[in-house]
Amino acid sequence: MFIMNNSNIQGIRFFRRTLFFFRAAIQKNSQFVFLGPTNYAVKAALLCGGGYVSTNTYHDFSTADLHATVFICGGYLTTVQISVLEFAKKNGVPIITLVDDSTVAASLAYPILCSNLSRAIVGFFFFYLVLLYYIVVLMH
Repeated sequence: MFIMNNSNIQGIRFFRRTLFFFRAAIQKNSQFVFLGPTNYAVKAALLCGGGYVSTNTYHDFSTADLHATVFICGGYLTTVQISVLEFAKKNGVPIITLVDDSTVAASLAYPILCSNLSRAIVGFFFFYLVLLYYIVVLMH
């Protein structure tokens, strides 16, 4: 997994970075999962010429979707997105994360390792509890 903090990159520069990663990933892999801003990802997938599945628009992850090149997951993890991540984990499909904020990257990274929805929810709560602890400790 590649996690990149792009807090200083906006607009067209962020899109170019997304497009660069997509082209590199398509050259090396027949499939990959992208976690990050959906609007940039859909445009990049179309420019790269690969078929894509966006879990923001697809409410059912069917067997036909398994042949897509790019699986795009937005910032919030839904049950469909978790099923895509489980599919990626089981089949060795690379996961690329390109996000605006490092805390979002951390919250996305933990549930990828989980095997089901309940563990992912517990992971989110655990992450935010740890984050809250560090904020309280640093404030005093």
